[in-house]
Amino acid sequence: MIDPASHEPEQQGTPRLSVCVVTYLTSPYQVEFFNEITAGGEISLRVIYLRRQHDQHPWGRVTLKHEHLVLEGHPEVVRQAFGWVLEADLTVCNYYTHWFALAALHLRHLSARPWAFWGERPGFLRLGCYGRLARRLLLYPISKSAAPIWAIGQAGVAGYMNDWGADKSYVNLPYFSDLSRFRKQPRTVRAEERVVLYSGILNSRKGVLGLAEGFRAAARAHPNLRLIILGSGPLERQMREILQPVAAQVSWEGFREWQELPAFYAQADALCLPTRHDGWAMVVPEALAAGLPVITTEDAGAARELVTHEVNGWLLPNSEAKAIESALRLLAELAPADLARTSAAARASVNDHTLDEGRSRFVAAAHEAMAAFHCRRTGLGDKKRHLLITGTYAPDRLHSMQRYTDLVQSVVTPVFGDEVERLDPHVVLGGLSWMPRRVRKQFGYVDKYLIFPLRLRWQAAFQAGRGVETLIHVTDQGLGPLIPWLRGFGVIVTVHDLIAVRAAIGDIPSIPRAGWWRGAFQRYIFWALRFPSTIVCVSNKTREDCERLVGQEHRFHVVLNPLDPAFEVQAETVCAPELPLSFLLHVGNGLWYKNREGVLSIYAALRRRLGLESAPALVMMGAAATEAENELVVTLGIGSCVTWFARPPTSMIVAAYDQAQALIFPSFEEGFGWPVLEAMARGCPVFTSNRAPLTEVGGDAVEYIDPENVEQAAEVITECLRQGAAWREQKSAQGRLRARELSVSRFGEEMVEVYTRVLNSPDQEQGH
Repeated sequence: MIDPASHEPEQQGTPRLSVCVVTYLTSPYQVEFFNEITAGGEISLRVIYLRRQHDQHPWGRVTLKHEHLVLEGHPEVVRQAFGWVLEADLTVCNYYTHWFALAALHLRHLSARPWAFWGERPGFLRLGCYGRLARRLLLYPISKSAAPIWAIGQAGVAGYMNDWGADKSYVNLPYFSDLSRFRKQPRTVRAEERVVLYSGILNSRKGVLGLAEGFRAAARAHPNLRLIILGSGPLERQMREILQPVAAQVSWEGFREWQELPAFYAQADALCLPTRHDGWAMVVPEALAAGLPVITTEDAGAARELVTHEVNGWLLPNSEAKAIESALRLLAELAPADLARTSAAARASVNDHTLDEGRSRFVAAAHEAMAAFHCRRTGLGDKKRHLLITGTYAPDRLHSMQRYTDLVQSVVTPVFGDEVERLDPHVVLGGLSWMPRRVRKQFGYVDKYLIFPLRLRWQAAFQAGRGVETLIHVTDQGLGPLIPWLRGFGVIVTVHDLIAVRAAIGDIPSIPRAGWWRGAFQRYIFWALRFPSTIVCVSNKTREDCERLVGQEHRFHVVLNPLDPAFEVQAETVCAPELPLSFLLHVGNGLWYKNREGVLSIYAALRRRLGLESAPALVMMGAAATEAENELVVTLGIGSCVTWFARPPTSMIVAAYDQAQALIFPSFEEGFGWPVLEAMARGCPVFTSNRAPLTEVGGDAVEYIDPENVEQAAEVITECLRQGAAWREQKSAQGRLRARELSVSRFGEEMVEVYTRVLNSPDQEQGH
């Protein structure tokens, strides 16, 4: 029924956006989340609940502090609910297998007013094409509208993208809950026993029979294992029969009220959820907040985003008893210190998973849905668009820039579909093999900065002649000279760093200015960057340089680089037998700011501290050693300990990260610092410079050194290495968690947001 007291009056001035949500149950989680949104005051929220309770979730009454209706068959309430659905600025349908939810969804679509579908990952019944057909029939309006799909987690995005294709608009909006009540519970690691918690319905979807069989087998071999079962359901009797041989090690607690849960989590050492399908599974973030590592499958939506194997939990290959038994045996044999570290990593992994974050994401998604609909109504959204992404010039062998362009293309294409086109500079004059290499290089400038911009402008003009709006993304500031050719079109430029430009204009006094040709060319790039455009910076440090040098009249966005998927391969698939048994690693080219001579000097000082016998070797990966570097190696007397790998393949770099004791990366300047992110993702501890943007990338997960103080840097590294395996495991876990924050999905969401803003607000964002 309606709770009038909970409805806040409208504030004076511009009315707040009114949002109506149609959802299933008054579950404590939903109610808590909607209460938080209402308390924030950014939007006016109304919620229509289809049912008060579910038979298998007999929660007690909850306090609803937002304006709401609960249907349950009352004709007058149903009539009023339809009024809410049609009156709201934005209606969000969070359910579709109930007659009212379906009617609301179809009516809102027919009204031609903004709406969104918000759902969990489809597909538990595994009906394949039949299941997709049923959903397509029930959710027919989705295929005929531009309504966004708000999916519960990355798994939801993938599932709905499989159903509806890549040309829809997708938002990752999972469920959020107040986890502070779990964080407040004290954790105690007990040496004498290991307590496993299961919380949820006892049905086949949750994989509970596999849990019972797996625990029975593990408990027979490990009397220190104990199982707490919270919940009830149709498989309880079968579970009791399976667990009868180890009944003394099992506590049946039955269904417990929501507010009772934290106390039970505090009694456990790990959560086991061998689910066959969970759209999100709130028990996962709850357990992590309580300091419980989570044993689960990737079929739990939250596990895909929050659980890292062997860092804050264990991901099972399936929900079968053998897999569960193996994980429980591992838990039973885990040393208290190792369990304590895993527990700390669990809590750290959900620091950002708060109600406040959820409220912000919900409000942002609502405003974006309205903005997109407004653009369609005013004609901008109906106008055809063409998105041109510039690639790299192949002979330049700019592998990191090629990787960045590939990533941009991969994340925007699922959203904009056929509107996206990739254009790489053609190798024409620079590919004349009969010419000397130096001459070909000079002719390459003609290919890149004369032929290519003519081709690019012709393509944009051709599209404009067909009434198509063109947006051009120059993905490397090295192609900045293209910008003056593109006046009159929307332009986005990614600036990775301004190091070369700064050196050319004398902004880095510690190094001499470049030669006349290189200096003149960089000053030309600097001039071109000052033309109107939207600038995407890969770090806040790069943004500060751009604002200071290029001018603040541009529109700036910071989108931190993501981890290249090539560095996410399984460890057992990479091999590099030629690597030393024990070594420190440096990855980087031979440019001055990479400070490779500093790496060698730090390593020599490190050997003096550790002693010749215990010091690891040094592996240098990147460009071949220069003459000056070879001479320094001889002078320092470390020639027998240093191994160089010139331009190694990615697979060898991955293997080096996996096997190295640590990465040493004492750069003087960076635009971002890919190797730091790559090393963290592979669990390789990192020593890097105590200056931006490396501090942005590493956060609290790496060790910082002064790149200009060799002895101090060597001392820091020595002290850490002497701590042995405990230090390495700690930094490895922290690094993996930090790297996960810089994911491709996050990069995609932020890059798509930039594109959308430029397309929807051309005058403000494009600067034309």
